[in-house]
This record gives sequence, structure tokens and C-alpha cells, in this order.
Amino acid sequence: MFSHSELLASLGAWLSPGELKSALQRLLRVPEAWDRLHETAALENLPHKLAELTPSRLAFRALLGTSDPDFSLPLPSELQSRLGGVWEEALSGTSKERQLEDVALLAWQLVRQSREVDGFRQIAQWLSQCPRTWRSVLACSLPHMSSLEDSVQNLLSPPSQEKVELIANALLANDVEEVAQGRLAEWLKSAGSSV
Repeated sequence: MFSHSELLASLGAWLSPGELKSALQRLLRVPEAWDRLHETAALENLPHKLAELTPSRLAFRALLGTSDPDFSLPLPSELQSRLGGVWEEALSGTSKERQLEDVALLAWQLVRQSREVDGFRQIAQWLSQCPRTWRSVLACSLPHMSSLEDSVQNLLSPPSQEKVELIANALLANDVEEVAQGRLAEWLKSAGSSV
């Protein structure tokens, strides 16, 4: 296990100071991804590219060995059975510390749900019922949902402070701050939000 200073030194060896700042701003939004990077194997097996340093890419790499999974394929059977228990805990609002693989399993299911008829309506309901449960999960699933703009607009309907915070966290976990803030402001304006 790397200490914080060892991890920062290791990342700083192949990232410029600006890239390191950008990576940290994204990774710290999903504590499970930040924790995973402290593991020697996770850091050693990471491609030295800034684009790979997002919580979503780290989560799916930890779960499936690839940072760009094919969501049309089923999960391997052992992961499918594990998903059942993790999913039930999430739906019940059980707030517990999760491993990055569990976050990725839940994100996998949210992406699949987003592709169903009325999927975003169901996701918005889950987000409203227990926002803390879905914070890291949404950050890892949002980049993989079809039509990001439609996804966010559907999730913001109707807007609430909790949903805005969840979506802001998800956007900031996957993009540079200025771009994420601009997108969120645009989507809130189009949603007619007074939040």
C-alpha cells in the first residue's frame, strides 16, 4: 500500500503539475477510486495516461480488466450473482463503505437501466430516495450512459438540491472543472431550475 505522499510522488513522476491537479480533482470525488490507487498493483497496472485517471475508468478496470466495457454483453456469472446482493443493499439504502468493484457493479446496472424504456425515471427515483448511496455510483456510470445530455436532463426532472449535487459530483469526477460547471449550468438553465 502506498501512503498519500508516495502515491502523489508516483503520479507526479508521469503527470505534469496541471495534470496531477486535474486528476486529483476527479479522483477525490469518488473515495473508493482514490483508495484503490493506493494499492501497489492498481497503480503499477495503470496506463500512464491522464485520460485513464477517472473514477469510472478505474472502477471498470478493477471489475472487468478494461476501462471501456461493452454494456451490451452480460456480466460473467460470478459477478452477476455478486451484483444481486450489492444491488439489494443499495436499493434498501444501506450506507456502508464499498470497494471499488462494488461501485462498478452498481454503475454497470445503472448504465443498463438507463438503456431501458423509462430507465431514467427509475434512476431518478432511486437517486432521490437515498442520494448518498448513489454518489460514487453515478460518477462512475454517467460517462457510459447513452446521450449524456438527455441523461442529465432526465435525471434533473424535476430538479432538487440533492440531484444537482449528485450530478455535479458526477460531472466533476469525469471532466475538468470549467467544462463540468459549464455543462451543469447549461442543463440547469434548460431544466428551468431555481435550485
